[in-house]
Amino acid sequence: MATAFIDFNGVVPEKVMDLDTGSSDLFLPGPECGQSCAGHTIYDPSHSSTSIDIGKTFSLQYGDNSTVAGEQYNDTVTVMGLTATSQTFGVAMQYSNGFVRSQFPADGLMGMGFKAIAEYNTNPVFQTLAAQQQTNLWIRIYV
Repeated sequence: MATAFIDFNGVVPEKVMDLDTGSSDLFLPGPECGQSCAGHTIYDPSHSSTSIDIGKTFSLQYGDNSTVAGEQYNDTVTVMGLTATSQTFGVAMQYSNGFVRSQFPADGLMGMGFKAIAEYNTNPVFQTLAAQQQTNLWIRIYV
C-alpha cells in the first residue's frame, strides 16, 4: 500500500491516505462513522473554517467489495506541500469490514485516477492541483 499524509485545512492531526491508482475519489472517516471507523483518525468538518457540506451523499464500492458511504464536502486539502482549495471529498458515515482498522491501516483513500472515472464527478486532487496551477510536476509512482 502506497500512502501519503494529507492535511485538511490545518485540522490536526494529518490523515494517512492510501493512494489508489484504480479510482479517483477521496474519502476519509467522519465524526458520525461510529464503530466501523474505530482506530482511524477522524476528519471533523466542524473544526475547519473552510469546510462546506455540498448537500450530496456518496456510496463507493471497490473491487474487493469493500464499501464506504457518507456525505460530500469541499475543503482545502494539502498533500506533499501542495494545496488544493475547494476540493471535493467524501466524509464517511460508514465503512464496510474491508475498511476496518485491522484490514485497512490508512485513515482513508485518495484515488489517483482521472475525473472520467470519478464517482463524485469532480476533479480528483491532482487534477485540482494542476487546474489551480499549484504544480507542473509529473508525479511518478514506482511499483
